[in-house]
Amino acid sequence: MLENAMIMHNGYGIKDPQEYEPIPVEDECGIKVFCGDEILVAPNGSVVLKENAIEYLTNVLGYTIRKAGE
Repeated sequence: MLENAMIMHNGYGIKDPQEYEPIPVEDECGIKVFCGDEILVAPNGSVVLKENAIEYLTNVLGYTIRKAGE
């Protein structure tokens, strides 16, 4: 029996693996966060990738990087 591809969900009757793929969100630095990435979550709910923590502290929050004793 042939199915009409126009009335089937994805045209072939086969489950589309991208159909339920999670949509990435962006952290506070504008970088996409995917499932499995290590993140830091602030009490207000904002998210920063772990590898962007220094960039976030300096660029967004205004911290300066110095050496102790300077």
